[in-house]
Amino acid sequence: MDLGVQIEPQFGFSYEAIRDIAVAANTAAFTRLWVSDHLFLNQDAVTKDCLDAWTVLAGLARDTEGIRIGPMVSCQSYRNPALLAKIAAGVDQMSGGRLEFGVGEAGLHRGDALHGRRTRIRHVEPLRPFRRDAHDARLRAADPDRERPLRRLW
Repeated sequence: MDLGVQIEPQFGFSYEAIRDIAVAANTAAFTRLWVSDHLFLNQDAVTKDCLDAWTVLAGLARDTEGIRIGPMVSCQSYRNPALLAKIAAGVDQMSGGRLEFGVGEAGLHRGDALHGRRTRIRHVEPLRPFRRDAHDARLRAADPDRERPLRRLW
């Protein structure tokens, strides 16, 4: 059986607590650990620590072994796609190839409103290159002689 652990840093976890959970999860034979990519719990959560998901993942890449790590869904509206690709590549290299990279619209849209971002509809457009490349990758898997390479985002 393949089981994972989900941690949500916006609830005020320290890095040390997250690291200890990751180590314990690996010891208990969990194979995956995901962290949420939220900037805060809610608008009243000014007293809660909320570590950035990618900062946590970079630390876990160095401080853990064996367990695969990644964001549950990395919210594409928080970071420029080229920067996010660079960050993910770095964390994957630091972890020895253990990163599981999920990108999407994410789900905590009240965070967008509190940061002055518009509605969910606005965030669909930047995902189109990812969707197109995923579609092309599926086509190439079905036909290995297919010529069209993936576009680079950076």
